[in-house]
Amino acid sequence: MPLSRIPDGFIPTTRPDLVQALLSSDIGTGLDPDAFAQLSHWLARLTHIEFFEIRERLKTLYRPFDPDRMAAASGDGADLSALLDSLDTVMTAANYRPLAIEDLEQVDHRRGRLGARIQVSDEMFDNVRFYARGRTRSRITVKTWFGLRKREIEAITYDQVLFAAHIKPDTPKKLLDRWRLRPGAVYLKHFGDIARGDLQTLYPTARMAMPVHYQLMMGIPALFAGVPLLLKIIPQITILLVFIMAYFGISGTLEDDSLKKALAAAAGLGALGGFLGRQWTTYDRYDLRNQKEVIENAYYNKLGSNRGAFDTLISAAEEAEVKEALLAYAFLRSDSSSAERLTQDVEAWVLTHFGAEIAFDTQDALDLLARLGLTRHQEAIVVASSLEDALKSCKIHWRKEADRISGSLIA
Repeated sequence: MPLSRIPDGFIPTTRPDLVQALLSSDIGTGLDPDAFAQLSHWLARLTHIEFFEIRERLKTLYRPFDPDRMAAASGDGADLSALLDSLDTVMTAANYRPLAIEDLEQVDHRRGRLGARIQVSDEMFDNVRFYARGRTRSRITVKTWFGLRKREIEAITYDQVLFAAHIKPDTPKKLLDRWRLRPGAVYLKHFGDIARGDLQTLYPTARMAMPVHYQLMMGIPALFAGVPLLLKIIPQITILLVFIMAYFGISGTLEDDSLKKALAAAAGLGALGGFLGRQWTTYDRYDLRNQKEVIENAYYNKLGSNRGAFDTLISAAEEAEVKEALLAYAFLRSDSSSAERLTQDVEAWVLTHFGAEIAFDTQDALDLLARLGLTRHQEAIVVASSLEDALKSCKIHWRKEADRISGSLIA
């Protein structure tokens, strides 16, 4: 259950809903609904052209590191830096913010849905990055006492998280085979609705550590049952060895009851083997159950993987840019203002209409409007063009982009 959102740049609504909310509020009083809806579509088209080229460049840079290709990863350090820089640009545009790895290592695992410590084999990774957007303080239900009891805890959750990691080219083959990873590849995993305490479950090598109380519950009975059995078995092992040596004529002689004693010793060893097998089966069953919980918690919420994640991320970046520009334009048409006042007004309006605190990226919105010729500056005040002029400017830019694209294709 959501309690409150922690401010970031993410605007938690869709573009059509935002347009409708603006038009139905005081901000949209002087806006023609049809013309403003057209402006929304034009901004989406023009932004799509910009991000189409970014997406193509990102896919080209990712190709040498794509683990889904048949060919081995072939990118070098410079290629990897270029890929990660481009990824940073897209994630920033989509209102994702990077999470510090050092901070994540100190995260309280009890503030997650699993409520357990996660072990990660991270010696094969470098350049590990987490990006997240849409932080919310929520109450989530967790299971305790082997699922027999449930309780609610307060935790920070993220609407969406991207995990990115490069596999070291010199990783031992044994580790690669165990985790089914490819050397030199860059893995991208896109998830939704992840608790902060569970972020480490996004690693492909994540495993749930056995809690101390469960170790005691398994270890103490095994100790009390195993030690007496072992003490009883040791003399029988000696008898069995004597029988075997006598049977093969190595030393000693076979007596009448030697076979009976040997069979009794073998039965004792069988009992010990059964005990050890039962303990291993109990541990293995627990490990499999925990791994199932790790997979369900993270990978059932997966939104995209590797190059398939780019389309979702680019779409999110386009949507974020357009929503910011629409908010800025509508408020400037209502009342020209400075960038500082625009930030305060937009953030207050979003809180009122959507119940979400945001950190509005005013400069990003103003940059897009300025590039399209929809605003001008009068000293410290930003003035927005009329809707009629704004639509004309969008159509002019559309024709320019069409001519540029046509020229590049002919060339």
